[in-house]
Amino acid sequence: MNSGTVQHSQQGPPSPVVSTTSTVIDESTALLNCSSVNILDADEMLLANMGYKQDLYRGFDAFMSFSFCFTTVGVISGLSGLFVYGMKTGGPSVLIWSWIIGGILNIIVALNLAEICSTYPSAGSVYHWAGCLSSEKNAPLYSYVTGWFNFLGNAAGDAFFAQSFSTMVNALYQLIYPENEPLSMEFQVFVAICSCCFCALQNITRIDRIGWLNNFATFWQVGTTGIIVATLFGTCSASGTTLSSPKEIFFTFYNGTGFDSKFYVAMIGMLTTLYSFTGYEAAGHMSEETKNTQTASPLAIAYTALAAMVVGLLYLIGLLSATASNVENFVLNQWEVTNIFGQCAGYTTGILLAILLTVNMYFSGMSSFTVSTRIAYSMARDGAFPLSKKIAYVSPTNQSPVGSVILVLSIDIILLLLNLVNETTFTAVTSIATIGYQISYAIPILLRVTTSKNVFELGKFNLGTLGIPMGWLSFIWLFCTSVLFLLPTQSPVTLSNMNYTGLILLLTFLIGGVAMSIFTAEIYEADLIALVLFTFAELEFFSDELSFVLLNVAQYCWTSFKLLYLLAKKEKTAKKKSSKLHSPVTQLSTVRLSTQNSFD
Repeated sequence: MNSGTVQHSQQGPPSPVVSTTSTVIDESTALLNCSSVNILDADEMLLANMGYKQDLYRGFDAFMSFSFCFTTVGVISGLSGLFVYGMKTGGPSVLIWSWIIGGILNIIVALNLAEICSTYPSAGSVYHWAGCLSSEKNAPLYSYVTGWFNFLGNAAGDAFFAQSFSTMVNALYQLIYPENEPLSMEFQVFVAICSCCFCALQNITRIDRIGWLNNFATFWQVGTTGIIVATLFGTCSASGTTLSSPKEIFFTFYNGTGFDSKFYVAMIGMLTTLYSFTGYEAAGHMSEETKNTQTASPLAIAYTALAAMVVGLLYLIGLLSATASNVENFVLNQWEVTNIFGQCAGYTTGILLAILLTVNMYFSGMSSFTVSTRIAYSMARDGAFPLSKKIAYVSPTNQSPVGSVILVLSIDIILLLLNLVNETTFTAVTSIATIGYQISYAIPILLRVTTSKNVFELGKFNLGTLGIPMGWLSFIWLFCTSVLFLLPTQSPVTLSNMNYTGLILLLTFLIGGVAMSIFTAEIYEADLIALVLFTFAELEFFSDELSFVLLNVAQYCWTSFKLLYLLAKKEKTAKKKSSKLHSPVTQLSTVRLSTQNSFD
């Protein structure tokens, strides 16, 4: 293939890879007409070839991209919040070995995502990649489903981080004032909402200012890990507390679930790793705000996964060195990580360590909030939401997506308020976070190794001949581990401890289908509701005759309702002189080298 040309897939989109030798505007022409010609750099030209103009401020450098991504994963925040669960479901051995094995496989997943990011660096990340890697016919469906799960997963993750932050504030309060009652749930929810509001205020500023804060957060997280591990080793030895031996750390198994099967307990114990080791695609969402994005963004994804594994392993070893020899006492007393600090390091030092960890919780939530706003922005500019134009609004002053910030803040507040209704409901809803990540990672990787296997053009960062086998390994890992999120984690199973993730997943899918069919029917032409109804019929939940009748009646009613809605909408919008939205995700068969939309 000649330098500077664009490769076309058989049924899909052009691969928008900009060669370093391609010329956007003839140099002599630019010199003679510099006052009238808008010269694009390689990053802007790449974005223009994908059908978008540069609305957001490109202020991230390579290290900022890595710092942002690493802070989003928030590995010590996740492990701290789930440490009790991990000790109960397998104990130290499952915690350590699932982290090592899962960490290696997650690094492979990250490398596959990084390869795709190098070719398609856009704020939509996995949402946009799924559309670009699929065929023209199925692109809208794959893109929407991927974006829907990725967005809801991130939004639920925001709420989880905010609630974890308020929980740490409560634990810190109890550590300082052990004689007082814990903070009320109402106050904890208030603290969580306030943290989200602060995140929103930070996200309406220019992105490079957030970048510098993330640089600081990275050093804070690594420093916190080192301080906690060193303190636990040092103070336990000084106080006469027996440190756990390597054998106890790596081979102590504990079952506090009520299930008899050790294999089953080990499988559900892996959820600690899966919950804590997500979000490493965050650099992809910031690629439209990153300089030299075809290299910087994918490297940030890869290095984040590697750094998260190493930091998480060190942190686990530090915590287990103080607890592995007495797991049963830890579980029965329902101690939190802050209790370990207080028991081993003493009152004052324990408080200082808890403060370090609490600040980490906030930084993780801040970065997660930023990711959610970029997903919302990228989907809104493609018309995937009601009021998409308002949600996609970008501040002309700071070049920040103010509309999507407001949307994400509203969703997070609603999710956090569920705690006041029922804590189980909040836990069930936020449990969609990680499985949402898993699904949104698996879809573009599967399309990369199937539909686009022979037509995918490698970017500056690529895996070469290892891309396909590593892609299959990543997909199998993501698919198999996704099943674990649906399994019960406590026996006997009751209404109070039942795993509602499967139900929440089904409701999420149906809500997404309704939203797709109603609000985005003009843009996403695939009818997801018809697909759901057809699936029910194919699974033979009813007899063949009844399935046929239900399928046709439901589809007729739904199509009629949708048609009436669209006619009413068309009648309303016909009065306004507005141009029709052309989404590059939905018109993937068109080669859009012309950038007339980009320079309105």
